[in-house]
Amino acid sequence: MNRLAIEDRPEHCTPSEFAAPSRSVTTNIALLRSSAGRDAGSISFALVAAVPRRVLYVCGLWEMRLCRLAILSNHRNTENTETARRIERRTLPVQGVACLSVARLPDVERSGTISSRSAAEEPFRKGLGSMTKDYYKFFTGALLVLYVASVSASAQFTPQISGTTAQLRGVSAVSIPVAWASGSNGTVLRTTDGGAKWTSATVPDAATLDFRDIEAVDENTAYLLATAGKIYKTTDGGKHWALQYNNSTPGVFLDAFAFWDAQHGIALGDPIDGRFLVLTTSDGGKTWNQVPGANIPPSIEGEAAFAASGTCIAVIGKQRAWFGTGGRAARVFRSTDQGRTWQVSATPIISGADSTGIFSIAFRDLSHGIIVGGDYKKPEEQNANAARTTDGGRTWKLLAPLPEGYRSSVAFIPGTKTAVVVGPIRCDSSIHDVLAAGSAGSSWRQIGKEGYHSISFAPGYVGWAVGANGRIARFDR
Repeated sequence: MNRLAIEDRPEHCTPSEFAAPSRSVTTNIALLRSSAGRDAGSISFALVAAVPRRVLYVCGLWEMRLCRLAILSNHRNTENTETARRIERRTLPVQGVACLSVARLPDVERSGTISSRSAAEEPFRKGLGSMTKDYYKFFTGALLVLYVASVSASAQFTPQISGTTAQLRGVSAVSIPVAWASGSNGTVLRTTDGGAKWTSATVPDAATLDFRDIEAVDENTAYLLATAGKIYKTTDGGKHWALQYNNSTPGVFLDAFAFWDAQHGIALGDPIDGRFLVLTTSDGGKTWNQVPGANIPPSIEGEAAFAASGTCIAVIGKQRAWFGTGGRAARVFRSTDQGRTWQVSATPIISGADSTGIFSIAFRDLSHGIIVGGDYKKPEEQNANAARTTDGGRTWKLLAPLPEGYRSSVAFIPGTKTAVVVGPIRCDSSIHDVLAAGSAGSSWRQIGKEGYHSISFAPGYVGWAVGANGRIARFDR
């Protein structure tokens, strides 16, 4: 489909079909929205009376709806305001794509409406027409800023009933309806209806175990990590659990794990004999193999990992892995071969005490990542608690500005540059790309009034946060 008229487009189309013509300038943005039911029309743009006879044509994906806004401006008549209010909305079954196009409008009648279908098609045949490059840069930039601001303003936590008072530190969001959570006293929870109801699962002989991390594949399959050197797996929604790894060696303390896919995963434990304990599996956990210590740079005395949120280790793609440390040193270890070999880099995150360092790490692609932490014994103290990398973890620079206070978990909303950072006293989402060089100003917006230990997102802009006293909340945008 090489043109898409304002009044003439198919009722059903795929993302690849729903595209602006080749001569227009289109920016594809990977956006996924949840199906939670807010009106798509909550986005607004104050761009009236700016460019003669132009249209800013926006296809915005909002809560699984495609919202089409046509804002007509500067018609040199008194109909400008009324024309700008003419916003057409149409729900379409399109997921995962939003396009931003800027095209030239033909002459518009004084009534402020397009007189014919053929006239409506004209701008798409002409593409940008006489629109200058400066106009394009200015208005696409302005429109993106307004769009992001509108989306950010709607972000919120909705508390849910967990049915437990356990300390929850592990959470894994699978999809819009499915998520798992874990915590102290052998607690394991699952929802299959978006959090309307959380049900508990029982792991045999695990009432005293602290499950600091859980990684789910789907509503039936999940992996569970206990700090006491144990890893479990269920394939039937938590009815039965298989003990896949059991290491009772003195000093073993597992912190977190992560999975590239359903079969390939990696687990991290505190140093033993001067080397971090790193385990990998390539068969869905049937076997967990310890990476030779010689392949891992030695730890610094007093250096360890934090099991505060199950997010001190991160993976991306098919090979890359990173983990952050704390205590006497705050460093990031990185691997490009599924954990077989490692390199390490220093970071500017606060360190020196056993309560300071990196508590969480997240990457949105192979190059761009963020680490957060601080001092968990002084959660309100402002210090060097967040840093970014743009080279895959080789070098790290402090964010500017920094989020306030100690943070235990960070995650990117899939398909966006938005980061959400949580801690026991405060949670924030980034207003713009905090990983961009030179980012400054008010970069963080507080979400809600409660604190949480960990957060996880699923495709579809939905996520869950968990915290103390069984606290669970759903995040929607």
